[in-house]
Amino acid sequence: MAAFLRKIFIALIIGATVLFAFENTGPLSQEVQFTFDLFIGGLKYEAPPFPVFFLFLAAFLIGLMYAGLHGIYERIARKAENRSLNRKIKTLEAELTKEREKVSSLTEERHRAGIPESDGDEKAILLPGGVENEPLSLEGGATDDEKSVKKSAALIDSTDEEPLL
Repeated sequence: MAAFLRKIFIALIIGATVLFAFENTGPLSQEVQFTFDLFIGGLKYEAPPFPVFFLFLAAFLIGLMYAGLHGIYERIARKAENRSLNRKIKTLEAELTKEREKVSSLTEERHRAGIPESDGDEKAILLPGGVENEPLSLEGGATDDEKSVKKSAALIDSTDEEPLL
């Protein structure tokens, strides 16, 4: 639909241009002559006389060429950006697949070790060394559970891998 409307718009512009040219044949057929004079050493150039219509035609063609080159440049830039974004998508998809495989293998390890699934109230972290965090107690003072959490946090900071929460 958009292509059809675009063609109609272009046809209307061309029709208006032709109508303008036919209605103004007298003024457009007047001749113009350009001169170039540097006033240095008598250097002077005079162009042959030509109708004003050619001046309008030259301006139109220069604008058409500029718009065409700009369109080509934009298309090339858009294709380069699309290629770059597609490469980034592939990289991120590969990374996501790799992370999903890690989660899957860690889940399998948890099942083999007999560690129950989390019920959502607590977060269990399986560390690379097989150490598991205990849930925090709500009682006052530092309990053994809180001490083990601090110890596990220190282990997490010292490992290269990021723990899964």
